[in-house]
Amino acid sequence: MTMRKICFIIYVFLSAPFIHAEDGYRLWLRYDRIDDPVLLQQYRSQINSINFQGSSPTLTVAKKELLDGLQGLLGKKIIETGSRQNNSIIISKRFPGQSGITVHYDALG
Repeated sequence: MTMRKICFIIYVFLSAPFIHAEDGYRLWLRYDRIDDPVLLQQYRSQINSINFQGSSPTLTVAKKELLDGLQGLLGKKIIETGSRQNNSIIISKRFPGQSGITVHYDALG
């Protein structure tokens, strides 16, 4: 073996611990924390909890994905509540009016 091949083999073995592959899941759904401190604080103050109304396999998947995403983006634990609260995201299979929720669409951003 030439010295060049030996150096290459040594390089590959020494660099292997620093190389990591992704499983593809985070390829397009990167829930990395928001870098802009002003925007991050604004989002953190507006989203405190999540309320899921109803139960289905679809809602279960949506709950997991939404909690993972928000916790990654905001860098804080988002709690799931059993009731509607201020600054809460409400996920339901029914239209808001059918759930007794009054929505002021003009105030939504």
